[in-house]
Formats: sequence, structure tokens, C-alpha cells
Amino acid sequence: MFLRTNLISLLLSVELMLLGLSLCFATVYVQYPYDLDLAIWYGTGVEPLGLLIAFMFLALAAAESAIGLALIVLVFQQFRNLNVSNLCLLRG
Repeated sequence: MFLRTNLISLLLSVELMLLGLSLCFATVYVQYPYDLDLAIWYGTGVEPLGLLIAFMFLALAAAESAIGLALIVLVFQQFRNLNVSNLCLLRG
């Protein structure tokens, strides 16, 4: 069982973790842009892999926010509270 039962706090926690991971990938790219074996990308000598992974995590966080907000609206319409224990009662 979850320690926190508020659905909004769980959604914000996951969102902060994904954004922190994206920030880590972007920071590694800025700190070490040429240390990977794939350092030649279209002849520029720049490896954008860290930034591409960071943008992928940003897109994942945006999709997670949209699905999470839809779940929050659905749970609140059905039960008039936002406890995580109500998620197992949803059918459909």
C-alpha cells in the first residue's frame, strides 16, 4: 500500500523524478559532449544523444501528466475524493 494516499501528490512526485532525470541527461551532455564513441553526427563532431534522451523524458513526462490528470478527473467524478485506494474500484 502507498504511504501517501493523495493522487495529486503522487503525480507530482513522479513528474519531479522524470524532470530530474531529464536534467541529469542534459547536464551530462553539457559536461561531456565528446566523450562517447558516437561523437561524429552528420560531420559536426557533436554527440546529441544526451539531449535527445532528455527530450524523450520530457515528452514522457508530458504524456504522464496528461494521463494522470485524466485519471484524477475520473476518480474525483466517481468518488468525490482523491484517495489512491479508490483506483482499484474503477471499472472499464
